[in-house]
Amino acid sequence: EVSNSLFRKSEDSSEICAQARSEYFDSCCFVKCDLCQDAQLDANVEIMYNNAVTTCLELGLKFSIDIIQEGSDECNTARELFAEPCCFLTPTEPCTLCSNDGNQGQVRANVDVNFYGSQTTCSELNSFLVSREEQVGFMCQAAKTELQGTCCFEMCTICGNDGNLYWDNPVQFNDMKFACGELTWILSGEMIEDGTPECIDMQTSYFDQCCTGPSLEIPEGGDKCEICPSGKDWYAQVTYNETPMTCLELDSVLLRDGLFDGSDECQSATEQYSAQCCYT
Repeated sequence: EVSNSLFRKSEDSSEICAQARSEYFDSCCFVKCDLCQDAQLDANVEIMYNNAVTTCLELGLKFSIDIIQEGSDECNTARELFAEPCCFLTPTEPCTLCSNDGNQGQVRANVDVNFYGSQTTCSELNSFLVSREEQVGFMCQAAKTELQGTCCFEMCTICGNDGNLYWDNPVQFNDMKFACGELTWILSGEMIEDGTPECIDMQTSYFDQCCTGPSLEIPEGGDKCEICPSGKDWYAQVTYNETPMTCLELDSVLLRDGLFDGSDECQSATEQYSAQCCYT
């Protein structure tokens, strides 16, 4: 009751709080048993504790309710019994399902797979491996050997292996003008796989415009106005000339309107939209 009253009425830095802490700390406060100490808690694992099924998370909450203190016999016994099923160390070199020899592939998010008797999806398995398994560990290597063919793919790129992407070259896509580099983000967002008919169609349509040299539509020495040099939230919403659009679409509109780096118009756009579009 004292704690609840102070929480509702007093600032942490107030004199009343300091006096109460000094007077009541020893009688009111304790250090709760920390089951995992420096490791991470696997919250949803089920265990048997005092003849009842519970989860590791619920066990930690029970320690608070029952005032199980750090260093007590009950705490030490619980740690001996449950540290292994409930706790895990964060890997120093996390396992990523779709990496091989330094090359990082993409994960097919919603494909169902069975791994070691458990039904899951490729994305859920990858998340588990990243959080739990070392890159060189047995579980990681087993998952790669068994499931990379099912779960992993190479993303479609406009230029493939036969050309270099000229990022700022303008192209027409879905009745809007985009920079070729922005078109690659669209391919990524739609998860178009290399070698598929959709990918081949995109490469056939845009290779010459994006991969063979700088576009004649860009004035000599001109650079596209880039409002976010350090990274952009492509799908953040903005309003430009009274028209709602994403930051990705804004990039294309600025290119279409002929705004180039160093111009007053580019500076004005940067000041107006960087807070909404740019990562800081």
